[in-house]
Amino acid sequence: MLGPAGESLLDRAAAEAGGPAPVPASLRHRLVVVADADAEVLAAVEAEAWLVNEAMRLALLARIASAEVDAATGRAVVFVASEEQAERVAAVLRSRMAGGQAILALLPSRGSAPLLVADGGVQRATPAAAGLDAIVAAGGGWVLVAPAEASRGLDLKGVGSVYLFGVQPAAADYARVAGRAGRVGQAERGTVTTIVSSGDEAAALRRVVEGELMCEVEEVGAEVWG
Repeated sequence: MLGPAGESLLDRAAAEAGGPAPVPASLRHRLVVVADADAEVLAAVEAEAWLVNEAMRLALLARIASAEVDAATGRAVVFVASEEQAERVAAVLRSRMAGGQAILALLPSRGSAPLLVADGGVQRATPAAAGLDAIVAAGGGWVLVAPAEASRGLDLKGVGSVYLFGVQPAAADYARVAGRAGRVGQAERGTVTTIVSSGDEAAALRRVVEGELMCEVEEVGAEVWG
């Protein structure tokens, strides 16, 4: 439910109370560490290190989402650091994910409706005015890729999985994005998965989720998804 300014009432109440929104108790919190490429790998490819490392983590994200987001009923949101990264990640997911999921990118600078990722870039979903609602009404699964800063007021039904990719949120930000997978009345238990690149990033996430939000974090090896 949204307040008059577009923020969720849960977010607004938490802000007025001076702290992060409570994290739904039913959520599962998962952490996956994908180490950066070593010097030998970087020497063998003609690309910048950050691009190679992002590609490695994107390949894992695509495998996880393919295994967990069902084409018929799947609902997932991937939160990233920027609009530029959202468009890049959405394009990779579309090319790598199996099944009939619609891959959408929320790019606030181009309008409020999510854009359908298709061959040749992003385009308006049909009908343009309906955006994401049109995809949902058609019965297809979907994955929405959005900048983390756009999570405020984003109230989507039936989201079972939230992925944090390239994002190191503060407690209030984590509570807000995680809550998108634990909406009131949702039948399935939601899962929040954060993909990080180092032990330092993993430790920082644990300080936020376990230390400040008092939620247990399960670390899972990337080899689980092959």
